[in-house]
Amino acid sequence: MRNSPFAEVFFCDDVRREIGGKISVVGIYQGFMGIAEASALLPKLVALSLLDFPPHFEGKELFIKVRDRDQSIIDVKLVVPPPDADTAREILAHPDYEKRCRLTIPIEMIPFEPTNGMSLVVRISCDDFTFESQPLAILGNAFNLPTQAG
Repeated sequence: MRNSPFAEVFFCDDVRREIGGKISVVGIYQGFMGIAEASALLPKLVALSLLDFPPHFEGKELFIKVRDRDQSIIDVKLVVPPPDADTAREILAHPDYEKRCRLTIPIEMIPFEPTNGMSLVVRISCDDFTFESQPLAILGNAFNLPTQAG
């Protein structure tokens, strides 16, 4: 069993919670976002944080920051919650359950105005644990590539 926390962040267009506990992630960006002009206005951008902690992290303060280089876009502070009673009983009864706290935290930026040259990063910290995501680079005029004359 791992004793250290683990985190992963995906930038995407939307996250949907579905019946039966399923989560659908729509439009995952892989390191860059191409926009047609130097700036744009999108209905939403989501920084989806997936966190996995040992049980002793329950009740501790968790800090999540979305930033563009040195400029803060969003700062979130929350307390790592225990699972609700019904879910906890079901999970603990499962023979393959590894006693961990698993959180899925979608941070929505509504609307989102990307501009050429932005570099978005998510930083997650709790006690002595710190995680920083890979950057999402915003590339303006990405669709105005020169064409060869025939």
